[in-house]
Amino acid sequence: MATKTKKTLKPHPTGIRLFVEQDKIEEKRIGSIIIAQELQKAPVTGTVTKVGPDVEGYKRGDRVVFGRFAGHRFTIDDIDYLLIKDSDVLAVMK
Repeated sequence: MATKTKKTLKPHPTGIRLFVEQDKIEEKRIGSIIIAQELQKAPVTGTVTKVGPDVEGYKRGDRVVFGRFAGHRFTIDDIDYLLIKDSDVLAVMK
């Protein structure tokens, strides 16, 4: 008897876009009160995970700084993605 395997989607950036794994927000507390992640400032750094075919100057594994409101965030198969244009990158950390 054949079993069904779950087909996962593997998105790839197009054109001048990059997939960036955004750095995680650390849990913050004030005394015994935990501050909700939504109320904390979102990190503006991350690691490039995939690069579109027209991107020049960035490669997989680069640590980058980008604008706070840059790009589009979405989730596929419980994996969070941030899709940004190469012009949204402000700096590369070396």
